[in-house]
Amino acid sequence: MRILIAMMKHETNTFSPIVADWKRFQDWGAYLGEDALKAYEGTGMPFGAYVELAREAGAEIITPVAAEAMPSGPVTRDAYTQMAEPILEAVREGVDVALLDLHGAMVAEHTDDGEGTLLKKMREIDPDLPIAVTLDLHCNLTANMVENCTALIGYKTYPHVDMYEVGKQIGQVLFDSLAGKVKPVMSWAMRRY
Repeated sequence: MRILIAMMKHETNTFSPIVADWKRFQDWGAYLGEDALKAYEGTGMPFGAYVELAREAGAEIITPVAAEAMPSGPVTRDAYTQMAEPILEAVREGVDVALLDLHGAMVAEHTDDGEGTLLKKMREIDPDLPIAVTLDLHCNLTANMVENCTALIGYKTYPHVDMYEVGKQIGQVLFDSLAGKVKPVMSWAMRRY
């Protein structure tokens, strides 16, 4: 089994004058390929939980990117491409599962829904790819996010002391669905009060 594990995180403040370019991600920590695996394996991040699950499954681990930056203005098109394209290329090359560590509030120069746009493009490449996603508890949840993944979960605590646990939980849901033990169902709608 080939498992894609990636992190692409940014909490965008559209009023911020601070540019969220690729350098801003590099300054905080942007890793590609094996460097992403080395940086986040064994950590308390969802990425670390995903790696543990993949190792337990005896899977080949594909880590195209792990990148995040401190909150700032909209992500530049170039920075978005630097993160999204390696993930999309891994899907094009063929993976059996995708486990994504996202934030849920990324706005880029070319899209107001950074995560939903990524997930939709992944689904266009491989409509049946099982995808699990972790999100921050104050994400801007969109229909594109819900409709283009298999299962997703948000953190429950602030400060975020449960990131590893929610990554492990949603990753296990995905593995259980592959084994036929569960069938994840999601729905998204605006509630009336």
